[in-house]
Amino acid sequence: MTPVGIASLEDFGDLLRSNGYDVAFRAFGAAHPVLIAESPYALVCCCEVSDWNDLSRLASDVQAELTQLAAAVPSARRWDLYLVMHMVIRPPGPAEEAIGEAIEADTRYARKFVRVAIPSDDPGALEKALRPLLPLHPAPEFDLVEPLEALRTELYELDISHEVVDAALNAFSQNDEVTIP
Repeated sequence: MTPVGIASLEDFGDLLRSNGYDVAFRAFGAAHPVLIAESPYALVCCCEVSDWNDLSRLASDVQAELTQLAAAVPSARRWDLYLVMHMVIRPPGPAEEAIGEAIEADTRYARKFVRVAIPSDDPGALEKALRPLLPLHPAPEFDLVEPLEALRTELYELDISHEVVDAALNAFSQNDEVTIP
């Protein structure tokens, strides 16, 4: 059960679906609910964990189920398995933080991510948490403007004599110094 104010598996599914993944909910192991997201490039399993003492065992169990699922339908994608463990509560101390770090460091069979208490009221937080699994954003497009022409336009709008503006900007572009005749 996801605590109020924390992103749920449904939130994960919505974001992954909107980024081109096919999403389905399943039960692994002892009926532990998980989200399976598939793309041509990756097979992702997301699950919620509410007890830091269960994290290591659950990561191992869910990873085993994920690798079996990937092996059932052979493809090149079976090498691109990802497991996202969403801890819905913050770690009570450094020992629990170390458990999460150890799980992420173990890249055998699947790449693992441990995310902690992602707020549901901040869509950017969920996107940031899943950024390694999402497609790249298109590069921003900027209007390239010639700075002197932009300045010329602004000075014309200030009702300064066009001849004075042109003389000053032409002098600056030739000598790096503004001179007005």
